[in-house]
Amino acid sequence: MPRQRKKGIKGRGSVFLRKDGRWVAQFMAEEDGKQKQLYAATEAKAWQKLDKALQEQKQGILATGPQQKLGDYLNWWLEEVHSHLLRKSTYLRHRGILNNHILPKLGQVQLRKLTTRQIQMFYNEKLKEKQSPNSIHNMHEVLHGGLRHAVKLRYLSYNPSDGVTLPSKKPLREGQSLTQEQAHHLLNVAHGHRLEAFIALALTTGMRHGELTALRWSDITIGTATELGMVHIHRTADYRGRYKYLEGDPKTKKSERIVPLAPAIYAILERHKQTQNEARRKAGARWKEQDLVFPNTRGSFLHSDTTRGAFYKLLAKANNTPDESGQMIHMPQIHIHDLRHTASTLWESLGISEKMRQELLGHTKWEITRNVYTHVIPAMQKDAAERINKLLD
Repeated sequence: MPRQRKKGIKGRGSVFLRKDGRWVAQFMAEEDGKQKQLYAATEAKAWQKLDKALQEQKQGILATGPQQKLGDYLNWWLEEVHSHLLRKSTYLRHRGILNNHILPKLGQVQLRKLTTRQIQMFYNEKLKEKQSPNSIHNMHEVLHGGLRHAVKLRYLSYNPSDGVTLPSKKPLREGQSLTQEQAHHLLNVAHGHRLEAFIALALTTGMRHGELTALRWSDITIGTATELGMVHIHRTADYRGRYKYLEGDPKTKKSERIVPLAPAIYAILERHKQTQNEARRKAGARWKEQDLVFPNTRGSFLHSDTTRGAFYKLLAKANNTPDESGQMIHMPQIHIHDLRHTASTLWESLGISEKMRQELLGHTKWEITRNVYTHVIPAMQKDAAERINKLLD
């Protein structure tokens, strides 16, 4: 069957019938000056598509990108566009989300044919697979970001992920804080333990677990009679499975900071260094020197599970060991990251300003210090009550 053509208005394109029975709406794209074709089952629908395309072109929202699969586009976007904006650890997390979740399910879909319904069904399926709501939000962060860039490039006229409904995020666990009495008791119990210096630094500097893991002796300046000691924090280490660590820049620009050392910690660090020297001697040729303050028995990065396991054993020991006066001290089952929470809270109880705590913790915004890392402890509540009581005297 010869194709039939209906001449359109000059400058508005045309509609014709192909030999295979499909109708084609054809027009000139202003962006690249090339002919674009849209297909429809009927002549009327072809004209509708032509009118819509011309209207979108007039509004500057016409999608004129190449035909490609979603997987091909997202791989290109992550590697060539997005990766340069990310920390290496964040890039690896986004790459994992693409490889393990998005690409296996949606990678073969044509980019320009991807629908909101398909994305919604994908998220629903992931929930049925017992993926957490927070994981779904992480997937959406990657997919939505990639599609947003596709709209910028005019590969798409709109972002189909805008219309999805996401599950409610699981509330972040509220950190717990030790009291000054509990923190002091924990350090007494940890005396001589290989985690003594780790816990002491966490409580007095507020360093993150990853920052402590990556800490080098060259980052520490021990104080003198006239000058205060300092810790220079400019790297972090993230566990990446199979005993591999990824060392990189701090979490944010603000996280790169210098924190003063409490003089009482100098002796703790000196004992820790002597213990490490003994471990180096025993390891012999197996020792891999990296100048780490908290290495494993062979000089490499200390495994996070090993650190946590030893920390929880210390907590249990502290719960079953009387303090210096013979009294039993109840120790809450805190996480190792809660030592950072404890530092912030105790600093506040000591009268250290909010701005100074923000600087010491390396927070970009002081609201994070106030809302996430500072918690009211009984000693602070008692002090507040006594102050308020004076108003009634």
